[in-house]
Amino acid sequence: MNEPAAGRVLSVRSIVAAGVLLVAIAAAVAWVLLHLFGGGTPQDAARLDAVRTTATIVLGTGGAVALLLAARRQRSTEQTLVHQMEVARGVERDALERRTAESFTRASDQLGSSSAAVRLAGAYALEQIGREDAGRRQMIVDVLCAYLRVPPSADTSDPQEDVVREVVTDRVVTHLKKDSADFWPGISVNLSNTTLGHLLLSDTEFVVADFHGTTFRDRVTCSRSVARIVNFEDCTFEGGAQFGGLRVASMAMFDRAVFTGFTDFSDARFPWYVSFADAEFADRHSFTGATISSEESDLFGVTMPDGWRFEPGPDPTEHRVVPESGAGLTPG
Repeated sequence: MNEPAAGRVLSVRSIVAAGVLLVAIAAAVAWVLLHLFGGGTPQDAARLDAVRTTATIVLGTGGAVALLLAARRQRSTEQTLVHQMEVARGVERDALERRTAESFTRASDQLGSSSAAVRLAGAYALEQIGREDAGRRQMIVDVLCAYLRVPPSADTSDPQEDVVREVVTDRVVTHLKKDSADFWPGISVNLSNTTLGHLLLSDTEFVVADFHGTTFRDRVTCSRSVARIVNFEDCTFEGGAQFGGLRVASMAMFDRAVFTGFTDFSDARFPWYVSFADAEFADRHSFTGATISSEESDLFGVTMPDGWRFEPGPDPTEHRVVPESGAGLTPG
C-alpha cells in the first residue's frame, strides 16, 4: 500500500527565485509606465497620479486581505487548540470515570468476601471513592446500607462480623453529621427490616431516613437530627430512644413502634403529618416542649400516642403537644 507523499518545504532557491521574479515584474511595470506616460506633459502627469492612486488602493486592499487571512488563520489555529484541549479533557474524564467505576466495583465485591479484613477494606475503599466523587455518594451509602440490611449467614459463625457491621454503621453515620468535615449533604438512608446495635444519630441530617421494621438492640440517640421524612413504623426499640430536638419537615411515621426503656421526644418539631398510631410505650416517655408545625387548624394527619394530645400555641402555625389530664407517662 502506497504511503501518502510527505509535504515538501520551500527551498531557499525557490524563495530567492520568487523574489527575483517579483522584482523583475515590478521593474518591467515601471518601465512600461515611464515609456507610456513619461513624456512630461500634464496629461501624462495626471495619468501617472491616477496609476499611483490606483496602485495605492490595490496595495492597501491587498494588505487588508492579508490581515483578514492572517486573522482567520489565527482564529482557526485557536479553535483547533481549544478543540484539542476539550478532546484531551474528555479523554481524561472518561479515563477517570472508568477507573472510578472499576474501583467502585472492586470495593463492592470486597464486601461479599468471607474475610472480615477484606470486607472492612471494601467499606473504607467505598468511603474514599465518595470523598473524591460527590456524584457517587448516595450510591455508596446505598451499598453500605444494603450490606447492613443483609442478615449474617446462619450457617457460618463469624465473630468478627459484628465488628465489620459496627464499622460500616459508623462510616455511614459519620457522613450524616452536620458539623463533620466529612458531611455529605442530600443523603437518604434505607436501613429497614434489619437489626442494629447502639446507634448514635445525634446532629445528623437526612433527606429520607427509612428504618421501617428495624429492631434496635441498644439505645438509639437521634437528638437534634434534621430530616424531610423519617419512617420508624413497626420498629422495636429495646434500649430506649432519644429523639429530643428532632426536626422533621414533611412526614414522621412511628406507627406500631414498640418503645422499651425511657423514650424522649422533648422539644421535637413534627410536621403536619406525624403518626404514632398503635405505638406502644412500655416505660417512661416524654413529649415535653414538642410542637407540630402546620398552617392548617385541622391536623387530620396527626395521631399522637395515648395520653398525649395537641393544642394551639401562641403561634397559629404551631401546635403544642401536651399530656392528657391525668394520663401520660412523663419523666419523674
